[in-house]
Order: sequence, then structure tokens, then C-alpha cells
Amino acid sequence: MKNYFARFFPGMIAVFLLSILLLSCSSGRSGQGSRSAAQKEAPRASHGILDLSNWDFMRDGKIAIEGTWLFSWKRFVDPAEKEGEGFFSVEQPGIWNKIPFLEGYYPGDGYGTLRVSVKIPAEYVGVMMGLRVTHIYTAYRLYINGVLTAENGTVGTNADESVPQYLPQVVFFQPLDETVDLVFHLSNYHHRKGGLAEPVILGTDRQMMALRERRIMAEMITVGILGIIGLYHLMIFLLRRKERSALFFSLYCFAISLRTLLLGERLLYFILPRFPWILGQKLDYLTVYLSFPLMLFFISTLYPRESHKRIPRATAVVSGFFSLAVILFPAVVFTRTLVYYFVVIVAGGSYVVTVLFLAARRRRSGARMLLAGGILFFLTGLNDILYNNGIIQTTYLSTTGLVFFTVMQTVVLSYLFTRAYSLIEIINTSLWRFVPREFLNFLGKDDIVEIGLGDQVHGRLTVLFSDIRGFTRLSETMTPDASFHFINDFLEYTGPVIRRHGGFIDKYIGDAIMALFPKGAEGAVEAAVALREETRRFNREHANYPDVDIGVSINTGTIMLGIIGEKERLESTVISDVVNVASRLEGLNKELGSAITVSGTVFEEIHNESLNFRYLGREKIRGRQEPVAVYELLDGDDPVIRDMKLTSRASFEEAVILAEEGDREGAATLFRDLQKRFPRDRAVARWVEKLS
Repeated sequence: MKNYFARFFPGMIAVFLLSILLLSCSSGRSGQGSRSAAQKEAPRASHGILDLSNWDFMRDGKIAIEGTWLFSWKRFVDPAEKEGEGFFSVEQPGIWNKIPFLEGYYPGDGYGTLRVSVKIPAEYVGVMMGLRVTHIYTAYRLYINGVLTAENGTVGTNADESVPQYLPQVVFFQPLDETVDLVFHLSNYHHRKGGLAEPVILGTDRQMMALRERRIMAEMITVGILGIIGLYHLMIFLLRRKERSALFFSLYCFAISLRTLLLGERLLYFILPRFPWILGQKLDYLTVYLSFPLMLFFISTLYPRESHKRIPRATAVVSGFFSLAVILFPAVVFTRTLVYYFVVIVAGGSYVVTVLFLAARRRRSGARMLLAGGILFFLTGLNDILYNNGIIQTTYLSTTGLVFFTVMQTVVLSYLFTRAYSLIEIINTSLWRFVPREFLNFLGKDDIVEIGLGDQVHGRLTVLFSDIRGFTRLSETMTPDASFHFINDFLEYTGPVIRRHGGFIDKYIGDAIMALFPKGAEGAVEAAVALREETRRFNREHANYPDVDIGVSINTGTIMLGIIGEKERLESTVISDVVNVASRLEGLNKELGSAITVSGTVFEEIHNESLNFRYLGREKIRGRQEPVAVYELLDGDDPVIRDMKLTSRASFEEAVILAEEGDREGAATLFRDLQKRFPRDRAVARWVEKLS
């Protein structure tokens, strides 16, 4: 039963939220959601007159008063005035900024009068009717048949007289005859837009109350669920700080929950009637500028391999500047910034869709669901941009896309966390299969439980061997317990060096380590020098142990990584001649008196001219037919020895080349001369012995 619930609970959440979404959409801005497609087309107002004499509200439903109204700019016309000059027809709903005026458009700030006469059927005379007025920038007075019936804010002819307010209202009235005259006195001096932004909806009192109740209920449930989801994921983060995706998602949910309170029915103003309009506007814009980068951070932490860290950070910086503008400037200024932020939304939305597409193609968990939600959110956001700029005539849809995307995120996170809890039980019995995380990444695996016997991959890697000189003799002077403490203390110094230079430790072989470097040989060479320096630091800081020294060898080439063993015991391994050569080269260090040796293939990949190498010759490696060119990296030696070898490097390499070309006498002469000058150079002594 527990597994069944865990499996289907995310789907239950999705169905529940989608039901709310559909309910909200059914009572959308058009006001025609209650009518079927087979019923007659809704009439439209023409030159300030809407003829509804053949419209049956009970049968045909409520109606949006759309079409051309009469508009008078810079005049508060007496509502009792039936006719007059100075009116012209404008499409409504619509803001002043889109009304042509001389060579441009009317400004957002100003005042005026909107008028429309509605002819209703005779049977609705004396019936209680309702008029729904929602989004008007930013203050109005409504007169019905000459009587002041509703107002929002304070209408004025200048900024000092005008007081903005947002509060959706349902106005009830009883028409005394078949003509209903609606007159709006509007003013705006606090927002970049002015006028009627959403349609006025007319219907019976019951229809209007039902519409209002449905929308309030849908928004309250949405706010509640988003708040609970946000709190739940915040607690997950507080209990497990590594779950940064939970933190970003919780903050995102809180931001969207707050934004839901500020839009639509504007529940915040109903809960707190005295809530300042300017503070509400700032919160409205801040929730946009803060929630969008939170979403990008959430997606990036959810799918890090497909993401680019700089893009969410850059978006956060840009959003920070927009947010600062909201905080510092008045509404008439910062309300203009949203137009420019649409560019950020389009760019960021494209990035999100790209990340989700890559994640879906690579079959990342939940990526396909998020991709569907992300595409919808991107398209609805694009629709809003085009609609806001008057390019297309639709309606605002991004809230719908945003809620749907949030639903998808909730479902995916619920699935991922449920899956993570299940994996904990599996991991408790799977620790014996542990392999380095970098090894998993190279195999293209996300989780340790995904590896299986026979998993393998070919690639070009660099192999580094490091071994403590004379450890066997040293361990004979220690107890087993002391030997383990010594090894662990020493590895605390060497392990971080490997990781800092882009490598990872594949195996601990007693006192030796075998490390792999996927990004090339240069990181391995620099790590070798650093390992020698860390060994000297270890000796300085651990006087209780005898001084130790290490030898390091490096080789590079194509190798095969994979998982070997059997069902009860798995192990990661590297199979290649490259590994054998690297191991044999480390053994040569003792004979050559070198600290760090590298193969010829490694030497050819090094482009750092500050590193100093010495050619030691071509060595026959056991298990390999062809000899291997061997180079000594001098930078890892003590300064005195390094300077000695640098001084004799030219003569030494000349002697090596002579020996390889067959001039044994010439080479022997040079080497004997070098031996007299540098008797401590073991490589010289070895060549003298070989040529004798």
C-alpha cells in the first residue's frame, strides 16, 4: 500500500491542481465559459451601443461588453448627458496607450470618460443584475443610468488629486427600463498604462456571484497549495542542506503564491483593504523579477550536466538591477521596466527549454514532463509579449502556463524525492559496489545503483602512479595500527592534490595510488610536481614519522574503463597497456634516481614551457615489445638536485642520442665526463654501466 501511494501521489497532486486550473480558466476573461460552442455568437458593441435585446442571460450566459465604446479624453462628462460632442469610438477593452492621437498615441497618464449603452431584453427589466469590473488603470467611478454605483480609488485630473487602487468588484443593480447606460470616469497618473485593461462582464446577480466565488476559491486553493508545497520543500532543504533544488523550488513557490494574491481577484486587497497600492505594485513586479531566476537556478540544480552555471547567475544579476529599479523608483517609472524584462524572459525561457530538451533526450528523470510544461510556459509568455505590444489580439496566458509549469515541477520533484528515499534503502545494501564518482561520470551514470557488471567505456586518459619509497622497510618498524595511521595521514595530503588538478583516484594499492586524469596530461604533470611539494610539507608537519619520499610516473593513451567482478562483488578497473607502462615507469625511478618520469606521449602533450624535462632515453618495458621514450620532470626534485641536472641537461641528452644512434664510444666518453662532474646523478651512472 505504501509503494502504491508513493507511486500515484504525484499524479493525484497533478490532477488536483489541473482541476483548479481548468476551473479558473472556465471563468476566464472572456466571460463566455458557460456557453457551448453550438450557441450563438456574442454580440459586440458598436459606436457605444450594445444590443442584447435577443440575448437570454439564463440560456446564453453572462457576456463580456466588448466592442467599440465612446471615449472622451481629458473630460469627466456628466453621466446624465445623453449626447454631446468630444466623443469618439475606441475598441474596448483597451488601454489609452494604444489609441492613435495626432502622430502618436495617447499617453498613459491622464483622465477621461468611457460610455456604452446596453439594450437588454424586456423580461430582464427589474431583475437583479450584476456587473463585474476587474482591471482598470488605476482609478474609476462607475455610473449606471446616471447614478454613482461603484468607485475604486480616487479619480482626479492630476497626480495630486488621484489615488490609485486595485480591487475587483461585482456591482449589483436593477434596470428600470431596457436601456442601461454605463459611464466610467477614469484617471491614471501612477502606472505606465491607463484605461480599461479587461472586459466588463454583465450577467444576472447569481451568475456574477458564482463567477466571483469560483475564481476566489480557485485562487485561494492555488495559494494554499503553493504555500504548503513551498513550506514542505523548505523543510527538506533545512533538514538536508545539499538539496539546493528544494530551496530554489520552495522560494519559487512562495513567490508565485504571493503573485497569485496580487493578480486576478487580488485577494491581498480583500484580506488587507488598507494595503498600500504602491507596495502591492512593487511586490507584483518583484515577484516576476525574483521568481524567474529562481526557476533557472532550480532547473540548473536539477539537471547540472545539461546546464551552464553562468546563465542563471547572469540572469540573477540582471534581475537584481530590475528589482533595484522597482525598489528605488515610483510606479510610473518601474512599471515601464517589464517591457524590457521580456527580453530576459525570452532568453531565459529559451535556455530552460534547451536544458530540458537535452535532459529529455538523455532520459533524465522527469525531464520530459518538465519539457512539456516549459514549452507551454515559454509559448504563453511569448503570447503575452506579443499581446502586450499589440501585435496579436488574444489575451494574457502566461499565468496559465506558469501554473501548469509549476504543477509539472511539483510532480517531478515529488517523484525525484520519492525515488531518492527508495534509493537510500538500496544503497544500504549496495555500498560494496562503491566506485569513484568521477568514474561513474565517465561511464555516463548518474547514480551508483545504475552501474552493472560489464559497463565499460573507451577513452583517452592520463594515468598517474605514485609510490612511497621504501615503505616496506618503513612499515617493519611500525605496528600494523601505526602503519594504517601513517598511510591515512599521508593520503590526506595527496588525495586533494589529485582532485585540484582535475583527476580522481582510481585505486589505493597499499602505499601507492593510481589516479586518472580525463582532461589531459598537463593536469597530471602539474599534480606530480604538487605531490612532491605536499610530501615535503607532510615531512615538515609530521615530525613523529620518519621522513618519506615518493616516486611518480605518468603515461597517457587510449584505455578502457569498466566494471569487473561477479554479482556479489564489483570493482572498477582500467585495462590498457597504458596502465602497465605507467606502473613500470614508476619502478624505473629507483634505478634512474628520478622523482618523476613521464612517457614520450605525455611529453608531446605538454605545452607549458615553464616545466623542465630531461630526456633519459628509450627503455625496454616488461610486457611490451617496443621500447618507450622516457623523460624526467626535473621540477619535482629538490632545488639543489634540480639545478645540477639542469646544468648538465644539454650534455646528458647529447650523450643519450649518441648512444641511441650507435656511437657507444662517443656516448660513453660524454657520460664518464658527466659522472666526474656530477657523481650524484644516478641516471649518468646507469648509462656508464650500460655502455661499459
